[in-house]
Amino acid sequence: MKNGGIKTSEERGWLAPVAIIWVAYAITCFVAIATVFSMGWHVTSTTGDPMAIAAVTVCGVLPQGLLAPFGGVVADRFNRKSILLACYAVIVVAALATAGIILVGRLSLPVILAFSLVLGMRNGFRDPAFNALMPMLVPEKHLIRINMLDNLLSAASMILAPALGILLYTTFGLSAPMVALAIGSALSMLTLAAVSVPTVRNEAETRLRDEFTGGFRVIAGHRGMLVLVGVFVVGIMAYGPFDDLMPLLVSAVFGGDGYAASICAGSFGAGMLVGSAGMMALGEKVPLSRVIAGCAVVLGALILVCGLLPGSMLPALVVCTSLSGVCCAGFAGPATTLLQKNCDPTYLGRVMGIFNSALALGMPIGTAIGGAIASFTGVQLFFAVDGVFMLIVGAIAVFSASLRRLDGQEASSTETQLAPTSM
Repeated sequence: MKNGGIKTSEERGWLAPVAIIWVAYAITCFVAIATVFSMGWHVTSTTGDPMAIAAVTVCGVLPQGLLAPFGGVVADRFNRKSILLACYAVIVVAALATAGIILVGRLSLPVILAFSLVLGMRNGFRDPAFNALMPMLVPEKHLIRINMLDNLLSAASMILAPALGILLYTTFGLSAPMVALAIGSALSMLTLAAVSVPTVRNEAETRLRDEFTGGFRVIAGHRGMLVLVGVFVVGIMAYGPFDDLMPLLVSAVFGGDGYAASICAGSFGAGMLVGSAGMMALGEKVPLSRVIAGCAVVLGALILVCGLLPGSMLPALVVCTSLSGVCCAGFAGPATTLLQKNCDPTYLGRVMGIFNSALALGMPIGTAIGGAIASFTGVQLFFAVDGVFMLIVGAIAVFSASLRRLDGQEASSTETQLAPTSM
């Protein structure tokens, strides 16, 4: 990885500080997901209004997607540790303030929406800074394992965090998840403050506009990264409807109830756990670009099969969703690792900001488009079409030499990384 003369993580004792930072980060993420679930359940049980439920989701996702590129600029302009500390501090204050409003009996939908907006804005700044910080602390050969821990966290959270949220909500009320989130964020602040983190700052650019567009120029100037981000964006848009329309497929085609839909969701989480554990064990023994391409092809085939199964084969659908979870473990973690390995650290925050923005916006945009198409074609036919589309995306990844070269240590002469002096 190009480090611009910065002392590499191989030369430092890296494991202890990374473990401290990541465990605190994981606790905060887990409690945040539990809190978001409890908020959604509160709105569901008290209003029963689909628009209100959707509004909570939009307020949490949209700010993250819109702000992540700017958050990447901030991560490259300022100390990344300070950014993370500020993000945790904002959530401590917001969560305690919301808990206070709840306890004095002033809870309303606008209060919940406002807190969702704060969470989404926090994620827009925290995620690029965190992803840009890890390569400064972790040896390159271990980056894939650290990134796959994020997948393990996501999979475990799908299964366990809603249960924690409901337990706190039903036992103590909505203020309890808020207080738990404040405690988790404060813990993250304390642990991160105790860890020494190097600083990377690009002094070549002084205009905010230049820094904002810098990440886009770096990606556009590196063919392999451009293909990777393009495949990921289109792939996540194709995957979005598969995830969000699965309950409708279960109900309309297979005659299943909410319990059947929850089994499919749980099997997906279990599959992602297995896939993430497998990727951690393999590390970089397999080319990550091949993992991404292969998983895209297999996922496309699985979505296609889901759209072709007869309504009497619900168990086969559960098997397909579990295998799709295994495949999805081969996307975000490997893609993040390839970007970290091939991007200059002074631009990594901006590149990761664009990547996180695509991740946050791709699924809802894909779901909106897919839902509109499915309303005309029917959900089962749409799944078949979506599977073919994903197969095409996978085929592009399989045959892309530029994507494969990202696994090498050096860029080819036609894919030269833009240097800071050229920006």
